[in-house]
Amino acid sequence: MSPTVAEELEELRKKVRVLEGKVGSRSSAQIVKGCPFSDIIVREPLLGHFKSAKIKDYDGSSDPEEHLTRFENMTMLHSYGYHIKCKVFLSTLVDSAQRWFEGLAPQSIHCFEDFQKAFLHQFSSSKKYKKTSFSLFEVRQGQDETLRAYIKRFNQISLEVTACAPDTKVTAFMQGLWEGDFFRSLTKKLPGNFEDLLSRAEKYINMEEAQNQKEKP
Repeated sequence: MSPTVAEELEELRKKVRVLEGKVGSRSSAQIVKGCPFSDIIVREPLLGHFKSAKIKDYDGSSDPEEHLTRFENMTMLHSYGYHIKCKVFLSTLVDSAQRWFEGLAPQSIHCFEDFQKAFLHQFSSSKKYKKTSFSLFEVRQGQDETLRAYIKRFNQISLEVTACAPDTKVTAFMQGLWEGDFFRSLTKKLPGNFEDLLSRAEKYINMEEAQNQKEKP
């Protein structure tokens, strides 16, 4: 059963209390002793209308930039305060990422930019390889692969390409396409763009699937 919002908020507050330590009558310097967060961050209170970040926890094994992007999107949605962002981001760290944070130098983080920079540096080896347009030219339609399956596979890879000119995308698709009726149609009349190519592909997909259905016993 998924935790409720109240349960998630309580869990975050527990983590914050661990950071704050036993306040008692000690000075602010003693309160944050050993904590990577500065005194100002530790003392920043959670408001009553606070909402926790509903994103997947980070354990150090996945792309840190993707995790940070998801967190930043959530930050804009809930309008977290400047210092609250540090506490909320901490609540998304688990396992090795949590242990890394606990090993940081005391009071070494004074703002979210400090936290972000240290986080990206620490887990840079887990960054996902960024595909380029050259990756699209490696996609080839298998001899027994349907046109629909090839288009789906090509599109999935193209989504991971950071930048690609429209003409390059069309060229890469045609180069990997099996030399059938659709390929011959494209060579006779080049598509204006990739959207035009996909539109023209629909007819051949329907023809191919109808033929395959007809050949079934």
